[in-house]
Amino acid sequence: MGARPDPIAQVERERSAATAGLVVTGYEDAPVGTMLQEAVGSGRFSEIVLRPTVTIAPGADGAADAARADELHERVGDHCFTARSVNFPVRHEPSLVVAEGATAERSVSGR
Repeated sequence: MGARPDPIAQVERERSAATAGLVVTGYEDAPVGTMLQEAVGSGRFSEIVLRPTVTIAPGADGAADAARADELHERVGDHCFTARSVNFPVRHEPSLVVAEGATAERSVSGR
């Protein structure tokens, strides 16, 4: 899997963030897929872990902005184009960067 972001998911993240009063200024992903090889030589994915790093512009209240971004990440599986299109688990382990340089990381398991 490449490190290019899913453009539909990125648009949805930015729309959700804008609705929450956040400005997304950067997005990078480092997805990892686990593949199983069948005895007959074919294979399939058994899981994908998306590890987006989302950068938001600093707001009036950095802690509240980070908390709102974390809340959005907890619900991302409900809107994730990739997760809704495949028949295996897709987990999200996002990292948040506030443009000023503060970093908060939160893993959302089971998504």
